[in-house]
Amino acid sequence: MRTSSVVALLGLVVLALPSSGATQSVIPQADSAARRLMARRDELNALAQVLDSLAASPSPRSADRNRARPLAAQIRARLEAGDFQAGDRVVVRAPTGVGDAYATPNAPVRSASDLGIADTFAVQFGPALVLPSIGEIPLRGVLRSELEDQVTRYVSRLVRD
Repeated sequence: MRTSSVVALLGLVVLALPSSGATQSVIPQADSAARRLMARRDELNALAQVLDSLAASPSPRSADRNRARPLAAQIRARLEAGDFQAGDRVVVRAPTGVGDAYATPNAPVRSASDLGIADTFAVQFGPALVLPSIGEIPLRGVLRSELEDQVTRYVSRLVRD
């Protein structure tokens, strides 16, 4: 977990929280952060917690309180469901092994063409990514920022020493 990023995000959100006399809302900033395509799980969890606190606070801005709760719920729904839906397209490129940074010394590494995974694939219902020679990679609950790790984890089951 990148603690410094979470602390920076919380600091940014806390600095953005309006004082009792402030007239600007923090909700548009929080909404923008929640919709960031490559947002990490720790960032979204921290943002949901800040929004929960805002929703429970005795803030003079009832509009902020009323908007914070659904936005926190929306973030949690994204964390649970993930970012991928059937029909999304994903480019998958596997290392070839020769002179590759991902190659393990003395490992019987198969090439990407042997694995059949140097292509663009459509996300299937589930949601899942189905790769030839690999099989189904579940994407439920996977964020865009986590996709590479998820695919690598499944492919590494076939490409190891």
